[in-house]
This record gives sequence, C-alpha cells and structure tokens, in this order.
Amino acid sequence: MVGKITIGVAVILAVGGMLALLRATFISTITISGIDKKIATIDGKIAKFKDSRILTGMCKLAYGEDFTKRRIEFFERNQLLMHKADKLTIEQLETRALDDTIKLAEQWATLLAEDKAEELKKVTKSKAEKIIKNINASFEDKIEALEALWQTNIRLASERLQKAHEEWYKNVDAKKNLDDARAKWNKSFIGWQISGLIMLALAGLIEGVLKIFVHQ
Repeated sequence: MVGKITIGVAVILAVGGMLALLRATFISTITISGIDKKIATIDGKIAKFKDSRILTGMCKLAYGEDFTKRRIEFFERNQLLMHKADKLTIEQLETRALDDTIKLAEQWATLLAEDKAEELKKVTKSKAEKIIKNINASFEDKIEALEALWQTNIRLASERLQKAHEEWYKNVDAKKNLDDARAKWNKSFIGWQISGLIMLALAGLIEGVLKIFVHQ
C-alpha cells in the first residue's frame, strides 16, 4: 500500500515537474521573447531621437555660419552703397544674401521632418522662387519675405522638436515599464524552471529508492 502511494507521489511529482518546465519554456519563448521585441522597437525609436538631436546640433552650426555670412554681406552692401560702389558688385552681394536666407529657410524646413523632408524643402524652394522672381519687389522686400518664410519654418521645426521630445519621454517610460515586466517574468521563469527540476529530481529519487526496496 505504501509502495503504491509512493509511486503515485513520484508520478505526480514527475508530471508536475514536466508541467512546470513547460510553463517555464512558454514564459521564456513567448512572453519574455515578446517583451524583448517590444523593447528592441522602443530602443530603436530612442536611438533615432538621439540621431535627431545630433542633426539639430549640426543645423545650429550651419545656421550660425549662414547667419554670420548674411550679416557680413549686409554690412558690405551698405558700405558699398555709402561709397557708391558699382551696381554689379552690390547686386552680387544682394544675391548671396538672398541665397543664404533661402538656405536657412530650407534647413529649418527639413529639421526633424524625416520622410517629409524632401517635400517640405520643395515647398520652401517654390515659395522662395516666387519671392525672388517678383520684379516689382525691392531687395529689402524680398529679404523681408524670405525671413518671414524662414521664421515660419523655425516655428514648425520647433513644434516638431517639442513633439519629438514628448514622444521620447513616452518611449523612455514605456521602456522602463517593459524592463520591469521583463524582470518580473524572468523571475517567474526561473521559479518555474527550478520548481520543475526539483520535482523531477524528487520523482527520480523516489523511483530510485523504490527500486532499491524492490530488489531487497
């Protein structure tokens, strides 16, 4: 009678151990694997934002260079006007100043625009061309119109940057939650795995003891 009960316990332990190991396998291959995929996706988004911040820094450097060039060209133009320089030289400086302003507008149009960058650049270029081709507008009027376009693009880029920041914080929070969930499920996996191995070991031990008694 005792032997039958002992065999029954061994069977229960063996079955329980197998089920526990199956549970551990499910957690590892399905649950934790699914969380890892989500973490990898969010890591990609966070890294992408870091790349965007690098792009922002590069644009600021380019902005500073072009802005300085424009200021120098305005100064040179005014000096030439004061000294009654030739018209061609003045027009060349005006053209360079207009071109630099357009570059600034284009840089801000594409900042953090991602897949829409080329489209926004084309829109800015088209608007700038209309301003430049207006034969009735003076140099000052053209500069003012281009600067308005530039400022509009700055505002839109700032809105995109703010949205990117919000998305970044959202992704960071989501990653933290997923990391916490992964740690929790990893503990569960270890618990089920150890429990399964212990039960199988006990079942094997009981079976071994029974064999010894049977052969005595």
